[in-house]
Amino acid sequence: MDRRLGADPVVNPDTLTRPMPPEKELRQCVVDTARLFGWLVYWTHRSEHSPAGFPDLVLVRDRSILWVELKRDDHDHLRREQQQWADRLLAAGQDWRRWTWTSWHSGEIGRALERD
Repeated sequence: MDRRLGADPVVNPDTLTRPMPPEKELRQCVVDTARLFGWLVYWTHRSEHSPAGFPDLVLVRDRSILWVELKRDDHDHLRREQQQWADRLLAAGQDWRRWTWTSWHSGEIGRALERD
């Protein structure tokens, strides 16, 4: 059995036709897991008065900072302002990531939060 954090050891065919849970639920999974591994977590609760495109989560632990854009699924594209933030953060040598439910179920998120 695969015991990696966030790995889904059994794929139920019934879940393949259901829509992905909301991004808000993914955020809560990431936040809970990040805190479990000692990360400080920031997100903007109500972004309507904030500049567009800022990443959904900022995670800080020791000497690591993760800037995370969350999307429900792999088909959700970044808006222009989100892409600008991603490009600038990466150009500045920052660790920017785009995570989806696929990232969660594959264990990618759990591995990143354990390691970084």
